[in-house]
Amino acid sequence: MGVKKKPDYMKCGSCGRKIVRQRLRPSEIRKLPKSQRRPERPYPELCPTCMREKIKKSVREVVE
Repeated sequence: MGVKKKPDYMKCGSCGRKIVRQRLRPSEIRKLPKSQRRPERPYPELCPTCMREKIKKSVREVVE
């Protein structure tokens, strides 16, 4: 039997930086409660820095 490698970290959709989260296999993720499966922030595919910039940009567009 071979040793299973851990899955890689998720990457940010815009800058490609690592998004820190639990590194689990899909079968292990299904066993978690829904609140722990994914981040509870507005743009879960972005890192916190890019998410903050995107929110600021959208607010500035609304204000102008």
